[in-house]
Amino acid sequence: MGIILSVRILQRFIKVINNKIMRNQTLSVEQMMHLKELGVDTSKASMCWLHLNLLDEEWVLAVNDRHASGADVELIPAFTLQDIIEVLPKEIKTSTDTYWLTMSHDSEEWYICYSMSDEFDYYKEFKSDSLLEAAYNMLCWCAENGYLETDKEE
Repeated sequence: MGIILSVRILQRFIKVINNKIMRNQTLSVEQMMHLKELGVDTSKASMCWLHLNLLDEEWVLAVNDRHASGADVELIPAFTLQDIIEVLPKEIKTSTDTYWLTMSHDSEEWYICYSMSDEFDYYKEFKSDSLLEAAYNMLCWCAENGYLETDKEE
């Protein structure tokens, strides 16, 4: 009886946090799995995707509990925009210049780039309707191009 009650309480809690707004605040399961393939350390993600094998339900979003485990629970870390910003290098140095992480928005879309100044001297730039999506693309690019320490063997 206690296990069933606990699962029901957990289900109610998850439904509260697992709404469309929160889903748009984190990377998807697929995006997080791609980051793991690139060797990105996802251990400090503030959210997680949770799959309760016992209930055979779809992935749901929850606050990351690094201590949750068990045969009936599968967890995949989920980065928020803040998590990504904390993982991205704040600057990239080349042999001649230093570029700083910059985010901006014009009338149509978000930009995230490494730039020398407020002018158009970008080292790398991504644009999207979603700042989270642009930041994810930048994180992938940084991992793929050696600007992040990864656990992937060279």
